[in-house]
Amino acid sequence: MTITTTTTTTTTTSAMRVRNPRRILAVSLESQADHLCQAISELTGKQPQTPPAGTTHNLQLRTAYYTATVPIWLDTMTSPSEWADTFLSEEAIEVLAALGGLVLVFAPSPDARDAIRNVGKVVHRGLGGFEWDGVRLAVGITAGETYPDFDDEMDEVCAEAGLEYVRLGKDQPAARNEFGDKTGMERVKEALEANDWSHADEDDAAASSDEPRDDGLGFALDPADQESLQKALWGDSEEPSEAKVEHVEELMQRLRVVREAGEGLPEPQRRRMAARAVQEAMKELQL
Repeated sequence: MTITTTTTTTTTTSAMRVRNPRRILAVSLESQADHLCQAISELTGKQPQTPPAGTTHNLQLRTAYYTATVPIWLDTMTSPSEWADTFLSEEAIEVLAALGGLVLVFAPSPDARDAIRNVGKVVHRGLGGFEWDGVRLAVGITAGETYPDFDDEMDEVCAEAGLEYVRLGKDQPAARNEFGDKTGMERVKEALEANDWSHADEDDAAASSDEPRDDGLGFALDPADQESLQKALWGDSEEPSEAKVEHVEELMQRLRVVREAGEGLPEPQRRRMAARAVQEAMKELQL
């Protein structure tokens, strides 16, 4: 008897690592911060800091095509309209540019629809609406049974805001709906994994021969901006007054805050943030 042996060779392609992924902004009403923490904990497997507003929580994503550690910026809204106005202001342009996902977490309440609509304002006016290539989710957390038309109503309200409605709760549907689509947290994970987290400007051309220099604040400004900053801060006086020194220290602290906000972002975007901060400093000093 002849035995034939067949050898199968399997080629494994390593997944690409996204080194500077875009961010996720996850937000809820301030009164529903516990629901935000619950959703983020279920998504990442780790409990976020409390209170969550102003903190960052990492999400590990691993697919057959890429791996990424995506920072989640956590925020809460006291007034949804004021929150939307803040994120639609000129100061927030760079923040929105860094986003690859926007997730609203809410529970049924009189303020929920207002929160959805104002997050929708940011989606449509600040991010580009349906043309934006990021993930837009509204995660509704229910503690018990809801009224019969709740899901249909939330679907409609969220769709108008440019958000996909996903429901979490003890009474949520099965892991897949009647069409075979994932539901609940599995749908949230699926949507996030399917997204492109790389920055559009990561492949920008290399910087010119004028290499950025350290300005003492960690900005690595261009030489021209470095000179403008020094002139704006100190002018031509050899011995600045005490009031001048205090004012400069205050401005430098604000510049450091901008620097910290840009940490981890791609260099071109970080330098744009730095240039904007320098311009604001010079404007305040009337130079």
